[in-house]
Amino acid sequence: MKLRLETERLILRPWDVDDAEGMFYGWANDPEVTKYVTWNPHEDIELTKLIISNWIKEYAKPERINFAIVLKDS
Repeated sequence: MKLRLETERLILRPWDVDDAEGMFYGWANDPEVTKYVTWNPHEDIELTKLIISNWIKEYAKPERINFAIVLKDS
């Protein structure tokens, strides 16, 4: 999957396993944040890596994509 969308301020792109640290420490382990999603907080970064790996495998299906949202200036 190579789909990438850009706006003036944002990049929407497929996830990469290298994103796991930012996802885990940024929000995926935070109970206050994850109360708004359909899964529980991640207990460790290995779970985050596993989930991202599964998302990457799902990119083979044209109807399935999860985007990472990145600020262009960071």
